[in-house]
Amino acid sequence: MITLDFSLDQQAALDAILEWRAQHPRGDNQYSTLGGYAGTGKSTLVSHLAEIWDNVAIATLCGKAAHVLRLKGATEAQTIHSLIYVPYKRADGKMSYRRRHALNGTQTLIIDEASMIDHLLFTDLLSFRLPVLFVGDHGQLEPIGTNPSLMANPKLRLEKIHRQAMGNPILRLATAFREGKPVPHWQDRQGRLRIVSRSDFNRLISPDVQMICGFNKTRHEINAHIRQKLDRQGIVTPGEKLICLRNNRSWNIFNGQQVTVLDIAYESRDTIDLEVETDDGRCFMLPCLRRQFGHNLIEDFRSKEVALMDYGYCLTAHKAQGSEWDDVLALEQIAKQCDARRWRYTVATRAKERLVYCM
Repeated sequence: MITLDFSLDQQAALDAILEWRAQHPRGDNQYSTLGGYAGTGKSTLVSHLAEIWDNVAIATLCGKAAHVLRLKGATEAQTIHSLIYVPYKRADGKMSYRRRHALNGTQTLIIDEASMIDHLLFTDLLSFRLPVLFVGDHGQLEPIGTNPSLMANPKLRLEKIHRQAMGNPILRLATAFREGKPVPHWQDRQGRLRIVSRSDFNRLISPDVQMICGFNKTRHEINAHIRQKLDRQGIVTPGEKLICLRNNRSWNIFNGQQVTVLDIAYESRDTIDLEVETDDGRCFMLPCLRRQFGHNLIEDFRSKEVALMDYGYCLTAHKAQGSEWDDVLALEQIAKQCDARRWRYTVATRAKERLVYCM
């Protein structure tokens, strides 16, 4: 085992986590929460815990996030879907998913990107009666909708940015945003970060980057523009990038999850059945509500048999939480009721390699 040189707040958090776990947590103490800003070493702690704890399962909502964790040392990281749900064939012959009865051999759960966990998933995770450590970034926006607010006030916090992390201009920008510091227009010589005027956004719009904005009206306009640019005909075509607008347990897709359309199987007046692939490699048939595409979330639609999906070329900041992309183009649009620091920080930390931020 490699000896790690932890910072003071990392060591304090680690000691508290080990003490909590040694108490054989149950009841009100079954879970604990660890919040950490980008660059504070959350992944390092998670990887270390995976080494020193026996039979620990590490999971996150997004397959892309699980891949990132594996690259950072948590080699067994997987999606929550693959960890706690199994497929089964219903009486009508369709496939669906149900929660496993037990996680045989698992003694502890570590759940990353915990701010994205809703009440249903939270209840399912605790139902196994295992100690659960929820990890996330307490600097981000709180998700819209019902959720247990695990990162609203985490029990443990990492807030010291590591020196090597501050060498990344995207992280420096995110930190400046979070601290409310003024940010000038600027360009990194290596092309990792550009801070430009809002007027530059329209000429930079591209299907080759993940675009993020603040308002649904803008999101719809940009998605329509990209579809026209790509000559997408009809409601949906193969190759389209879609975003889920509401958790759907029947298909195990979650609010904010992106999928790629592989084929169109069947269309009716109200629905369209799509063969899709998720970022964790699952391929399945997904029935979608036709009138949802190009519109805000249709709140009065409650059927569990049909998914509510929309085009995913451009996302709002709230929908972008929990994911990261190599290339991000962001348009600053902050509603009056929104925390500006959190909005800017959330958007900046969605970019992994390159960010163009229009403000």
